[in-house]
Amino acid sequence: MYYYSPIVFLNFFLISISSGTSAEKDPFPIPKNLETDELLLALEAEVTRTIREELSATDDELQNLEGSGNYPVPTSTTTSTTTQKPTTTTQKPKIKKPVSPSKCIHDQECFKDAECPGGGKCFGSELGICDCNACVTNRKCENDGDCGGLNYACDKETGLCDCVKAFHTHGYNLFVKVLLTFCHQTKCTKSTNNCYGLPCRVGKCRCPSSSNPSSLPVHYFTTGK
Repeated sequence: MYYYSPIVFLNFFLISISSGTSAEKDPFPIPKNLETDELLLALEAEVTRTIREELSATDDELQNLEGSGNYPVPTSTTTSTTTQKPTTTTQKPKIKKPVSPSKCIHDQECFKDAECPGGGKCFGSELGICDCNACVTNRKCENDGDCGGLNYACDKETGLCDCVKAFHTHGYNLFVKVLLTFCHQTKCTKSTNNCYGLPCRVGKCRCPSSSNPSSLPVHYFTTGK
């Protein structure tokens, strides 16, 4: 089926009303009394209304018919999509706290009695204090480890431990100040490193006799007759 634009219908309409006005008929004659724009617009509106009633066409289809004399112009639809980035949640690793022993272990290193459960005791002096006695002056050495671990204590030239000189390198000009403010004052733990390489004084657990049975042989005595 062929469709015609409203302009074509308008031309046929003009032909029908202008027939017989000229001896020599023009295929598309224009009558003299239709020269104004208002009348042309009224005629075009009337033709459009007639086509809509006859073809049951919408305004979009009428626009397609006016643009093409045969087939409607295809329309296209554009869609847009939005992609959202997925969100991820990272869980923090759980830090396990050190588990205290459930019973007293003999000779286990400790800083207080609570680390020797079951009635045990933590024996030692100046627990949790930097051990200045570990460095012995004039002791033969090959490295700082032979001088109790005190950094810069082993004199490479003499091959002897010089504890006083080592503390000078750590900012103590007077050794008496070391004895009064460092050796008996600076607290430490096994995991800290604030003793300039010296060990941290720790104690030893002493457990009750029931938890620490004697390994000595048992002797049985009999009375003679």
